[in-house]
Amino acid sequence: MNLHLNMHTELELKVSLVADEVQAIREIEALRMEGYTLDEIYVLAYDPKKTNELTHVTDANQVTLSDEGVTTALANLFRSKEGRLRSRMEALGLPKEEAKRYEEALDEGGFLIIARPKSLDQTPPHEEVPVDLPFHSTGSTGMR
Repeated sequence: MNLHLNMHTELELKVSLVADEVQAIREIEALRMEGYTLDEIYVLAYDPKKTNELTHVTDANQVTLSDEGVTTALANLFRSKEGRLRSRMEALGLPKEEAKRYEEALDEGGFLIIARPKSLDQTPPHEEVPVDLPFHSTGSTGMR
């Protein structure tokens, strides 16, 4: 009799909304036990200071430029705090409506813990749209 056990389970996108830092740390540890690495775990809070503090304590990630894409990061400069939060959630793979619901919940407090396995990075990268900024130079200033 030949018995074959497949111990590798495919990790998937997981999202948890927790009330406080203690619950957030427990959730991050539980995700680590499931097989997610710290590079795959992201922390979001309505208050960026709370996000910074928790990521410092846990070594989990914040959404970065490479996660968002250049175009989204530039657009975020002109978005509200709510809009920035939603776009960061969407950059990690949450649908728009789900990101909106989580953003509204974060407005009440707590943390959003997102586990996004690197295997999802095999999907096509964010579509980059060329941005023609006013200070973009083509070699001529256009001034005479």
